[in-house]
Amino acid sequence: MRVRIQFQYQAPGATQPEEVTISDVMTELQSGAAVPSVGDIVALMVGNPRNFRTFKVIGRYYHYSYEAERDIIFDCQIIVIVTDPEGNEIGLNPAA
Repeated sequence: MRVRIQFQYQAPGATQPEEVTISDVMTELQSGAAVPSVGDIVALMVGNPRNFRTFKVIGRYYHYSYEAERDIIFDCQIIVIVTDPEGNEIGLNPAA
């Protein structure tokens, strides 16, 4: 099954994430592969290869594509919603 993992940013205090995707990965995930959970801290490359930022995962949503003729799920999109971590949650500078 193809799996697409997409990270979307939600500003602190906002009720919905921004429409713009921070990072987007299309890959074949193996059974048991790690997908960030709510509360996890993740580091993502934003823009150029030297610009890493840290984020806190606050939500995770799954969208499955189902093909009725063959009775299979053939595609999965995982949307991981992230925000800025509070300063005391990690030892890294989130704006670095």
